[in-house]
Amino acid sequence: YYLLLLSFVLALMVVRVADLLKCYGNQKELQGTIAYVDASHGERFSPESWNENAVLGLHLNLMRNGYLSFTLRDFEKEKLEGADLLVLIAPSSPFTTKEIGWITEFVFRGGTLAMSVGWEEREASLSLMDAFGFSLDYLPLAQFISNIPQANQKVRFVEAWPVTSTDGKSETIAAYQKLPVIMKKLYGKGAVVMIGDSSFFWNKNLETEESHVQENVEFLRWLISNIQQDADSRG
Repeated sequence: YYLLLLSFVLALMVVRVADLLKCYGNQKELQGTIAYVDASHGERFSPESWNENAVLGLHLNLMRNGYLSFTLRDFEKEKLEGADLLVLIAPSSPFTTKEIGWITEFVFRGGTLAMSVGWEEREASLSLMDAFGFSLDYLPLAQFISNIPQANQKVRFVEAWPVTSTDGKSETIAAYQKLPVIMKKLYGKGAVVMIGDSSFFWNKNLETEESHVQENVEFLRWLISNIQQDADSRG
């Protein structure tokens, strides 16, 4: 009897997993606000969930803020068409011209692109940053906490570099003294957030199994709310 019951439970689990995989494969069947953390271009984070340089903490924070959060292992236009947020963490492999076109279309029609890239890892992201009018300066800022008075928020950095707006159309979100470290640009109906710190979204900067960085958890919640308010105000 117990073996029969166990077999039934296992069979039910297999069917459920198959349903979830089918749903994941068919973007149109997913219901909700979808976020993808890209892993298709050799992004700089560990695949092991709770390593300090992994990103399970990011996924958990995104889910707490209303997203269905997935790792994007195959960069496909169809996936972006059903997504709301795309997170890129210091890619080591450049995006092709076609892929950059997909990303700009994704943002223009209302998606949010969040890029976390430092000077040392910038090479593969140069073309994409240029497409949205961003660049990085060679001035290591190391660790510091930035105050954001207009939002009553603080945000902590570990290995930050200055971000510049090459077209002068971006808003400074966080800075070290007068040097921007996080900038936001409205693009079409969407937005691009450029963060000059490759490790900003790592577990050690958000949360681990045993602790969390309160400033950054609260800042990420505020940033998501800020972007959503922008989107709502533009229809």
